[in-house]
Amino acid sequence: MTPSIRAAAAAVAIATVGTVAAAPSSAATPKKVQKQTLSQTYVLPTYETNETILGAVHVGGGQFDVPTWARYVSVTVADQTGLPTAGSIWREAPVTDQLSQIGSFCGRTAQSYPITASVANRVWVDLQQGPCADGTLGAGSVGTISVTFTS
Repeated sequence: MTPSIRAAAAAVAIATVGTVAAAPSSAATPKKVQKQTLSQTYVLPTYETNETILGAVHVGGGQFDVPTWARYVSVTVADQTGLPTAGSIWREAPVTDQLSQIGSFCGRTAQSYPITASVANRVWVDLQQGPCADGTLGAGSVGTISVTFTS
C-alpha cells in the first residue's frame, strides 16, 4: 500500500470506530411500564359462600385474569362505609387450578406482589367481614375491588 492509501484506510477506520462508539445502546432505552386496573363490585354478606378459613369468615370477593405481560399485582378495596375491608389475595396455578395465598390486606395491599402468567392465570380476592388482622375496625358491605397489574 502506498502512504496515501494507508492514510485513507486509517481515516476510514477511525471514522467507523467513531460511528460505532456514538451509536446509542438499546440497553439504554427505558422500557415502557404497562399498567391495567380491573374492578368488580361486591355486595356482602353473600351467605351462600361463607367459608371459614383459619377462623376468619370469607364472605365474598372477586377473580381477575392475569395479563401475560404482568409482573406485579396490588389490590385496593373501597367500601361504601368508608372503612377498610379485610381480605386476602390468592393466585391460581394455570394447570392444576391450585390456589396459594400471596398476601393479606386491610383496605389495600401494603405493597405490590410479584406475579407472572406462568405461575398464575387468575388472581382471587377474598373479603372478610369484621376487623382486620391488626385489630383495625373493618367493614364489608357494598363496594369495589380494584386489582392493578403492572409490568
